[in-house]
Amino acid sequence: MNELLKAASNEDFPLKPKFGGYSIGYPDVFFVNITKDIIFFVYDDRGCEVIARKAEQILPLYEKYNDWVDEVDEKGLRKG
Repeated sequence: MNELLKAASNEDFPLKPKFGGYSIGYPDVFFVNITKDIIFFVYDDRGCEVIARKAEQILPLYEKYNDWVDEVDEKGLRKG
């Protein structure tokens, strides 16, 4: 899994590992935890998305990593 995360983060840089080899970009890789109904997606070196069926499932992440959470995302979580 570490190599997949590194590859996703390295796509905009001349670093290895990387997915590469695609003329129109690189593949999106989603990590899906079907037991917890949570999806984790690293979009590039700037960040990731954590998506859940129910907001309560990821609320502890928002509380623990509050400094990392985009304000718009946090407001959406608190509403829902």
